[in-house]
Amino acid sequence: MIKNKNIEITTPEHPTTESLSSSDNPDATVDISNKTNSAEDLSYRIKFKNLLELTRSICHELSQPVTILLGYSEMMLSNMETNDPLYNKLNEINKQADKTDEIIRRMHRNVKYISEDNTSDSVIIGKI
Repeated sequence: MIKNKNIEITTPEHPTTESLSSSDNPDATVDISNKTNSAEDLSYRIKFKNLLELTRSICHELSQPVTILLGYSEMMLSNMETNDPLYNKLNEINKQADKTDEIIRRMHRNVKYISEDNTSDSVIIGKI
């Protein structure tokens, strides 16, 4: 517990209140738990927004090389005989690139679902 001349603030383990000494009302108490929750909520929202932006960036950066892998592997597979020794290996590369692309698309869809673009900034709809 922190005590000052006119203010008494309890620690987070105890209910959060301010006791203000006043000549008019010496027992005046102001609940500041909403202020604390608002600050924590704002901090959470800022961190969450940064996480969303990082996830969007990662999705974008990963999708480019995967798209190239898919394009070249499909082009090579279409020009290759199925009995070619490299066909199965190239087909496996194509399958794995396709799986990776699907994971990236799901991540991107989830990020879009969580956030909603506003004219000024991204507004977070809810917490995960």
